[in-house]
Amino acid sequence: MSKTLYDRINESLNYIKKSTDITPKIGIILGTGWKCSTEILDSPLTFNYKDIPHFSSPSIEGHEGKLIIGKYDDSNIICLKGRLHAYEGFSMEEVVHPIRTICSLGISILIVTNAAGGINPEFSQGDYMLICDHINFMVENPLKGSYDSRIGPRFVDMSEPYNRELISIADNSLRHLNTRPNDPRQNDFARPVPVRTGRGLVAGRVIVKKGIYAGVNGPSYETPSEVKMLRLLGADAVGMSTIPEVIVARQMGVQVCGISCITNMAAGIKEEKISHDKVLTLMKTNEKKNSTILKEIIHAFSSHPGIR
Repeated sequence: MSKTLYDRINESLNYIKKSTDITPKIGIILGTGWKCSTEILDSPLTFNYKDIPHFSSPSIEGHEGKLIIGKYDDSNIICLKGRLHAYEGFSMEEVVHPIRTICSLGISILIVTNAAGGINPEFSQGDYMLICDHINFMVENPLKGSYDSRIGPRFVDMSEPYNRELISIADNSLRHLNTRPNDPRQNDFARPVPVRTGRGLVAGRVIVKKGIYAGVNGPSYETPSEVKMLRLLGADAVGMSTIPEVIVARQMGVQVCGISCITNMAAGIKEEKISHDKVLTLMKTNEKKNSTILKEIIHAFSSHPGIR
């Protein structure tokens, strides 16, 4: 008799629980190029995806395939260092299994990060975007198929996929990155100077905007006409991930905060070729910023009601 989805989740949970009794409260999914950010965790305990029952291993450069549990700022954190994509040949169930697992471990907040192409002409390469909503252009929904009420409701309310309060907290926190102590220019959020905060040094500007993320299947990048269509429909950035993860997190009652790093402008916005190598290069350049941004967000969320 084949195992149910609920059984598979529990087998993954039991494997992790054999090594730790920590109950994480904040989960993080590290997208392309966000790998350096696991350095923020104290006394990390690392699991390879390939060793966890029912986890698959990613094949894309920039996604290591490790689950890490640790602590930062008195909060227990669980981190997925690398994600799975449907374009790699994984089923949607395989793509979201790691997220179902960490949600089942007890997190109440999930931070999803990604690298995305900028569609909004007011965006620039190297900007960051707090995700306020998304448009799903992927073929499959991760909730399709057999249903088990122990995991969550069949029909999931998506009127607020990204928690407005968390967006506000993250936005307010990140605005301090470009403000020196006692600097009267408190609203100058794009000052091109190195800024030291209590959680690290940011080299150069950190520009954080808000917008709508469009999710597509990939792995080919979008054509100029497709980008034009997405912009007409209201999208500010586009990528090949994130949305399935957010859907299952919301099904399981977890609040979500999403942030994209705009690694390139999408096709037709600028006259330049797009490649994965260029994406990785930009994210390598932004490693310190990525790490500091996550530290700021975690620090802000650590004082959020119910998070410890």
